[in-house]
Amino acid sequence: MALHDRPKYQGQGYGSLALKEIIGYFRRNGAGHIRLSTKAVNAAAISLYRKYGFTESGGMNGDETVFFLKL
Repeated sequence: MALHDRPKYQGQGYGSLALKEIIGYFRRNGAGHIRLSTKAVNAAAISLYRKYGFTESGGMNGDETVFFLKL
């Protein structure tokens, strides 16, 4: 799955709303964790993921950072 905001919608809470819904969905359906990645230069996404408890778990393909959330 890919999720991204168009620049004109960034900073308006849509990413946060979507991430809360995604986390809730996976919790309700018995997932043990969520793993996601973003470009290492995407400070907004990294900040959002950390806000919801994701921790950095290493790099991927050199230019992406991988995050992990235990549910």
